[in-house]
Amino acid sequence: SRFGSYARTVGGATWRQLSQFHQLSDDELLTSISKESKAYRALSVDKSESFLVLQFNAEDRTADRAVWEKLSAALLSAGLPALKLFQVSEGSTYQVFIWFSKAVNILPLSKGLTNHLLQAGVTNVEVLRPGNHFILPLQEGYRWMNDGVLPVIARHEMSEDMALNFFMGEVTKVTVCPEQFVEQFKDFLEAERKREIMEIVPPEGLSQDGVAGEDDTKPKRKERRLRILP
Repeated sequence: SRFGSYARTVGGATWRQLSQFHQLSDDELLTSISKESKAYRALSVDKSESFLVLQFNAEDRTADRAVWEKLSAALLSAGLPALKLFQVSEGSTYQVFIWFSKAVNILPLSKGLTNHLLQAGVTNVEVLRPGNHFILPLQEGYRWMNDGVLPVIARHEMSEDMALNFFMGEVTKVTVCPEQFVEQFKDFLEAERKREIMEIVPPEGLSQDGVAGEDDTKPKRKERRLRILP
């Protein structure tokens, strides 16, 4: 989304939230990834996107490599081979992009993949959800990493057009069908949906805090209708 973005000066440490009504223009985005940029930007994840962003923080090369190896194995088991690793800047956040064949509601995909990673023991990688922010790729210091978590090339070594083409080529090399992807997580998502319904409408005979009471013995008709929703 081009709304709800953040900005800070290059070299600064404080992010400033722009007006929620301010829509970033093409010129602003292109200026941000130019070598002469004075502004550093972070974008908001929208409800409907054609990609997922995964990110984790840098520690040291040994620890970072261990995280990437574990993450790569978990992604492979989810049918996502050969995804590329990027780094916002040296010593900063790592990013991984999952590219979909079309824009979809990404919340179920994010929830399902997060659970998959946790089940695989990957606990320090975040799968971004709508409303989260990520640093715009290709700004100053951006780096392409290899499987050994060593830099292959950096943004400043390429022209703007070369960087854009190289980045998009790497990100879209693996294109994922969102319907097939979310099918892997259907059991988990169904259990989540039922749990959320139960939190809204407790079982018959129980109050919201789970304690039986006089007022709970005869549920209201509206509550009974909610409980039988599929």
